[in-house]
Formats: sequence, C-alpha cells, structure tokens
Amino acid sequence: MTDHIDPARSSMHPTVAQLVDEVRDLPMSMSETLPAVINACDNADTSVNDLTALISADQSLVAMLLKLANSAYYGYARRIETLPEAIVLLGFSTIKSLAITATTMNLLFQSDDELSEVRHEIWSHSLGVGVAARALARKRGNIHPEKAFVAGLLHDLGMIILSVYRKEAFLKVLAHAQDRNLDYEAAELEVLGFSHAELGAQVAEAWSFPATHCEAIRCHHEPTKATLQPGLAQVAHLADWMVVDLGVGKLVDAEQPEPDATALAEFRIPRKDLPRVVDSLRRLFAESDAFMPEGAPLKEAI
Repeated sequence: MTDHIDPARSSMHPTVAQLVDEVRDLPMSMSETLPAVINACDNADTSVNDLTALISADQSLVAMLLKLANSAYYGYARRIETLPEAIVLLGFSTIKSLAITATTMNLLFQSDDELSEVRHEIWSHSLGVGVAARALARKRGNIHPEKAFVAGLLHDLGMIILSVYRKEAFLKVLAHAQDRNLDYEAAELEVLGFSHAELGAQVAEAWSFPATHCEAIRCHHEPTKATLQPGLAQVAHLADWMVVDLGVGKLVDAEQPEPDATALAEFRIPRKDLPRVVDSLRRLFAESDAFMPEGAPLKEAI
C-alpha cells in the first residue's frame, strides 16, 4: 500500500515545503498558553471570562493583544486598558489569529544581527497595513473591519519566515533587487523561484488559519486571482500599496508596480484620487502611537 500524496503539497516549491515543515509547530512551541487559547476560541461554550483567564497566563501575549487593540482605531474614545475589553472588541476569531500572530511576531526580534533594522521595518509595515486595511474596510462597508485588520497584519507572514529562517536567501533577494533596480517581489521570484506571498499562505494553511485569510495572503499582490473572498485580498493589496507609498516597509529603492485597477474600482478610488487617500492615511499614522520607536525591541515597545 502506497502513502497518500497531497496534490497541493506535491506542487509546492521544495524550499517552501521544507520551510512549512520547519515552522509547522512553531506557534505552539513558542507559547505554552497558545494551544489552550486556540481551543477555547474554537469552543462555542467559552465565555469572555474563560478566555481572559487563559490568556492572562501569558503576559507577553496579553501585552501584544492590548497593543493591537489600541492600534487599530476601533472607534473607542478612550484607551483599551483591560484584556476583557480587548476580547469583546476584537472577537474570538480575531483573538485566535492574533494570538498566533503575536507569538510569530516575536520571531522578528529574537536575534540582534544584520537584519534587525529590516525586521523592525517589516513589523511597522505589517501593523501599518493592518490599520490601513481596517480603515478601508470601514469606509467600503462590505468587509468585516477586524478580518481586514488581520489580513493586513498577516500579509507578509512569508517575508517574516524568510528573514528568520533563510537569512542568506533573504539578503540575496534584497541585493538582487538593488543591483537590478527591481521591486522586491520580482527579485524574489528571480532569486528564489517562489514568492513570500505563496510561502506565507502555505504556512498560514499549516497553522489552520481561515481559508479566506490564507487566500488574502497568497493574493495580496495579485488580488484578481482571489475567488473565496476577493474583497479581503483587494483590501490587503491596496493597504499594502499605500503603506509602501508612504515609505513604511519599502525595502528596496525601485518604484513599486501600479495598484490593481479592479481593487481600486471595488473601493471606488479613482487612480487620480489615490494621492489624496494616501495623504489621509499619512495623517492617520501621524496621530497614532501604535508604531514602535525606531530600534525598540518588541517587549519594550509593548
């Protein structure tokens, strides 16, 4: 009897498959609390008090969730000070995704090396895209703002994995982009043969993220390929483009490609109005204390 071969896995780039195997159990290994939190979020009988008690056992997770609750412009006139408030505000599904993401984000700051500054930039960019995606979703009205925030926050998950687990390859991509005046994604495909978007989607699937979020990660540079919930991929795409246009997370000097016309049309943003929308985002960021001071370690920043 032969072993069953997963067709999706058999079509993966070998490096992607290897990386997925390396990080498959990563979130669980980084936090003893996380498995119980995930199970509780999936249990319809779990109360806010139950989840609060579980998460409170991991103070770094508490701090990260409170930071995220206060960074996303949920419309509260006052600061969210307590974990129960954050849980009610975000909802169980978002808490589950953010709990996994929070432990993953700590990867970015585990070592002090030549990529430390780049990792801080990736974090600021990821948080900025989450905030921007939520703002766009609230304006459009047909995408759940919290889902948009998570999709934006997670969109560069593959880049995070690369910067930690394949440092030399990541540095080669950056150097190739600079040498050839290419945008990061084009250089990535030439050097690695796969994109961080595909890697991130495969890792998200291995971590049992919702299929719509996996698709948004996979399609955030090519939103027209999304079929499950195109709007989620479109909002991640536009938010990513705008935040890079602001210079947050622009890792290479080359000009980024034009934003997808279908996504602009879906969000009713004429191309000529895009600078105005980006400027409004600039003002939103200027009012926010959500972004880490330059060079601040994660635990100090939260």
